[in-house]
Amino acid sequence: MVSVAKIPFAGFHFQGCVCIVWLDGKEYRLATYRGVKILRCERGVIELAQGKYSLTVSIEQRNAHDLAAPQRGEMSRTIRESASCPVRISFIDDGKVILNAENGYGSYEFVARINIKM
Repeated sequence: MVSVAKIPFAGFHFQGCVCIVWLDGKEYRLATYRGVKILRCERGVIELAQGKYSLTVSIEQRNAHDLAAPQRGEMSRTIRESASCPVRISFIDDGKVILNAENGYGSYEFVARINIKM
């Protein structure tokens, strides 16, 4: 699971991230509060680095449908969501690839710009 978002905080905004990779009974957590660096976040690709870990997720958005989303306290905005689409994941621990996987059942939504007014 990976989520990158524009977070409002104390009158300003920052780009935040939380990511969990569960592999062989072990949880790897990459997050803003743990010093993750968001190297790339654009339609279809997310790249993260945190200490000895790096993650690349590539998503092919397919069969998207409209999804109501909040804007200024109302569900008046529409974004596109793909509930089942191909995803490729590469997770590296200290230079060693410990996960290189593809799956046809990823879920994905991407919002290019969010205008948050306080």
